[in-house]
Amino acid sequence: MKERVKYVPIWLRLCGLPLKFWSRSCLEKLAGLLGKFVKRDSATEDKTRLGYARLLVEVDIGQEFPDKLFFMDEKGSEVCVLVEYEWKPIVCSSCKGISHTQDMCRKKATSEPVTKPTKPGPKPGGKVWRPVQRATQPVPPPKPTTHKPPAPFRGPTYHNSAHIPSVSVIQQITRQEHHTLRSDVSPAKSYAEALSPTKQSIETKVRQQDFDTILHNLGTHWHGINNSSFHTGGRVWVIWIPHLFNVTTLHLSAQAITVQVTEISTGDSFIFTFVYGFNDDGDRMSLWQELKHVHDTFSGPWGICGDFNNVLHYNERIGRDVTWYEIMDFRDCVHYCDLMDIKGKGDFYTWNNKQVPGSRHYSRIDRFLVNSEWMDLYPLAYAHFLPEGLFDHNPVVCYRRQDRVCRRPAFRYYNMWSLDIGFKEIVQQNWLPAVKGSLMYQIVTKLKKLKKPLKELNRNNFSDVDKAVGVAKALLEDIQHQIHNTPTDHSLIEAEMAAADSLRHLSKVQYSFLSQKAQVEWLANGDDNTQFFHNHIRARISKYKRL
Repeated sequence: MKERVKYVPIWLRLCGLPLKFWSRSCLEKLAGLLGKFVKRDSATEDKTRLGYARLLVEVDIGQEFPDKLFFMDEKGSEVCVLVEYEWKPIVCSSCKGISHTQDMCRKKATSEPVTKPTKPGPKPGGKVWRPVQRATQPVPPPKPTTHKPPAPFRGPTYHNSAHIPSVSVIQQITRQEHHTLRSDVSPAKSYAEALSPTKQSIETKVRQQDFDTILHNLGTHWHGINNSSFHTGGRVWVIWIPHLFNVTTLHLSAQAITVQVTEISTGDSFIFTFVYGFNDDGDRMSLWQELKHVHDTFSGPWGICGDFNNVLHYNERIGRDVTWYEIMDFRDCVHYCDLMDIKGKGDFYTWNNKQVPGSRHYSRIDRFLVNSEWMDLYPLAYAHFLPEGLFDHNPVVCYRRQDRVCRRPAFRYYNMWSLDIGFKEIVQQNWLPAVKGSLMYQIVTKLKKLKKPLKELNRNNFSDVDKAVGVAKALLEDIQHQIHNTPTDHSLIEAEMAAADSLRHLSKVQYSFLSQKAQVEWLANGDDNTQFFHNHIRARISKYKRL
């Protein structure tokens, strides 16, 4: 008979516990109020995270789980400690099993059991059980089959795998970069079929010797690496197609793989780190140090993607509050490495615990970070977080380029338009007609009506101000040269006066345009610590030196 589970270990957090009660003996006594003390995590033992004490306690699956603990200190005062459970066992009231409710229980009785007759024989008036003879058909002998050996895989072989790793594929599928793995199967379809549960390529647990088979299902020309030499099970896998990318391994650890990727078609090269952080806060400290080491050692475009098992901001979790102590180390690492979140698309929260309503938590622990050099190389790149489906994490796909679409420039009002003679008339014709609706609706409608005539005014009279100024100046100089040859020609003098007025007007228009453009650039870049700001300061310093 299968032994029934009665006790399970769970992680819990004691929030607001004074530091004088953080000794092992005190924590054992507090944990004894809930169950049997097992251990405390390294951050609690070293007191590197002061927001809460994290303990592993063995509890009875049928007991109560209070949200507060009360005890008396050495002075006789009552102390209240908040208790947060990272996971609570769900007990089925039907079979007394865990991880499911009575509604989802497969052992719940759906019909009355059938009573079998006893050996002495049937009772008077009862039914008699008789064996039924059925004709049996002869079973044909099995046909001989021939098995073709699988195609050889050129990638490396790995050992000692236990769980599903975090799989990351370096591949970009765009209109310009569409390569098929087979003659009749697209890369996306082949990848989906290879990882489909119906093909049993990846299950809840994967043996390491099946790694070659999984890559073979993707296509025999895939290569891959993992970090199984640093952690049992190979927690991170990186796979790629060699004729699309050249990949060089730079650094391996139990929580990350850092590679240098060169795109063969364009020659673009960048550093990329695939991350799968440990669950324990103290164990993740080595990951932050590793990322800082990569930042100090290598230069150039750098991207980081994966499951950090750590939120970065206060609004990135639902179901449990985020404390400063659990995000400060991650924030310090991000600021030190000068990283930023890439533009995102799709779901905001990238993980949930798949629990029943009331116990479900959502977190944004998967993210895509890049440095400024990456944004310079791929300014249109963005990360698309897909729906999680049957998994607890959302897959993410990075699109480094977008299809080039010719878009119209945004409408912008220029002050130089007001210098035109017909400007006021254009505004009156489109602004004075009455519009029904709210005041804001009237204003927006009239502004939209003004856009088209103002665009026509700009196209007809202000399309190329700098060129118009140059033409007017050349015309004035030509007329003045003719006047010097024939000083008594009154028509040339009148033409000179008209050309001078035109040049003054166009110069005023040009000055208005350049002033507005310079102000826009200063508002966009002047207040930041950018190259534009420093160039502007250097220009002012050189101007004062000349004076």
